[in-house]
Amino acid sequence: MVDSRFRAGARAAAVLLAATAALAACKAPPAPAAPSAAAPAAATPAPAATVSQQGQPDMSSLQDALKKDMAYADLRKLALDGGWQPVVDPQCRTQVVGHDEQTCKENPDLAICRACTDIPELSAYSGDGYATTRFSHDAQRLEVTSYGMIEDWNVAGADSRLRVTEWSFSK
Repeated sequence: MVDSRFRAGARAAAVLLAATAALAACKAPPAPAAPSAAAPAAATPAPAATVSQQGQPDMSSLQDALKKDMAYADLRKLALDGGWQPVVDPQCRTQVVGHDEQTCKENPDLAICRACTDIPELSAYSGDGYATTRFSHDAQRLEVTSYGMIEDWNVAGADSRLRVTEWSFSK
């Protein structure tokens, strides 16, 4: 009996030691030092998507400009300025509001009730804050997932509560 308790304790200690070693190996690098008061850091705007000489949007410039956690409004501006068009999803209202039409009849000014009109590229918005939007240009397609408050769809910069989490390009 003592032998089995000893073995169980030794296994637990080995697991704990291995977990500690794994965590130490995964430790995040230290955060960069804060800028000194003598040299305040200037905000660097994302580069605008460029247009090629043939009038086609330069997809690589748009890809370079997109950053995780950027404000959705900033991404939207880059895409629209680069010639991308919203892809309208005919199922948007159902995928955003659901089948509870009464809420929007009684409260038409709610952001959620205006979302599909205000944001024509919106395809879906979930109750937990995830939004899916789509843009196209010729045979190219851009799909964006954002997270946050849908009413901030047009709030640029650091004040926005709707942030880009991921995106993908396809043909």
